[in-house]
Amino acid sequence: MAKPTTDPPDLQILVGGPFPTGDADGMQVFFLAAALLKPRSRGEVRDGIRLNYFDHADDLPRLLEGLERVETAIHAGAIQALTRGERFSPHITGTADLEAWVKENAWTYHHPVGTCAMGSVVDAECRVIGVQGLSVVDASVMPDIPSANTNVPTIMLAEHVAHRRTVAVAPTRVAATES
Repeated sequence: MAKPTTDPPDLQILVGGPFPTGDADGMQVFFLAAALLKPRSRGEVRDGIRLNYFDHADDLPRLLEGLERVETAIHAGAIQALTRGERFSPHITGTADLEAWVKENAWTYHHPVGTCAMGSVVDAECRVIGVQGLSVVDASVMPDIPSANTNVPTIMLAEHVAHRRTVAVAPTRVAATES
């Protein structure tokens, strides 16, 4: 579990919407959710993808803490005013039921990293070790999950590798000398 004074954030509270429902009364919906940014569970790619959600004992309690924070926000006055107290899902009471619901409904959050981790699968230039002419330049080379969405770090990584390769192959310019 992250320590606020020394560790990077490991929870993210997401808010989306409002989205129109198409109802005649003009009702709109939005969502609040919790995401675990730095899960300790590790998946693997071997004869398919095994995500291994909640394989590490710390992950499920930490995500449940994030959901408790979402619950606190949902019950605050501002959100109650927006929702008129209505809620679609989940309607869960009890820790065991909540744990079961999370295990059944958790998904990837679309930011997996590390399947081609730098240092073990690719070198510092993102070239696949032992395979000439093949590179991987995306979030899969990140050996650790950043405490953020991976889009910007991936762009930075790709631009850095492209710049280094451009510099490496650029012809040396020699100033013309007068004779």
